[in-house]
Amino acid sequence: MANGNSCTVSITFSPTSENDATGTLQIIDNASDSPQTIALSGTGGGATLGLGVAAGSSSSATVQAGASATYQLSVGGEGVGGTASLSCTGAPVSATCSVPASVNISATSASTFNLSVSTTSRTMAMLHQGGLLSATWPWTVAMIGWVSLLGREPRRRSGRPWLLLSLIFLLMFFCSCGGTGSSSGNKPNGTPAGSYTLTVTAQSGSATQSTNLTLTVQ
Repeated sequence: MANGNSCTVSITFSPTSENDATGTLQIIDNASDSPQTIALSGTGGGATLGLGVAAGSSSSATVQAGASATYQLSVGGEGVGGTASLSCTGAPVSATCSVPASVNISATSASTFNLSVSTTSRTMAMLHQGGLLSATWPWTVAMIGWVSLLGREPRRRSGRPWLLLSLIFLLMFFCSCGGTGSSSGNKPNGTPAGSYTLTVTAQSGSATQSTNLTLTVQ
């Protein structure tokens, strides 16, 4: 650099915690007092994981029960770097909220990841609850028809022992169906309609940040 000229040196401070930090800027030249040393200091304040909804994306979604919703989020670029673990809470009944177990974050640039929520159709849940009981009706009708045919056999062929056994079997069959129906009635009937708040949390070391999303199920 020619005598009398100047230049500007830019320094970026990217703290990974809210503590005091020190550093040194050293300039080496051909001057007699080279190198020149400048002490630097700063305090990390307001540094976060940068968790939030990605640019151009929405924090809310509306789906029919049985469909899935996807949100795009971003993390990083706010002064904290490293690896962050992710979790999601607040999913409604018969729904699952999924996020990556962990993501790498940069203190200077943001990266994106997807969150998905899978819901359960209320119609399919009702069919699942009543499926076994409904499936027994064709067999029941067939058994009644068989018993009726046995009762109409000629008197010379005694069908009474078979008729008695058939009635006993039919009674046992109804009892078993009743027991199955009562236990399946306790199952949830799909994902209920309503508005739900999903909470996504990122944690890296002692730094933790959460953001809320809205899911509407119709």
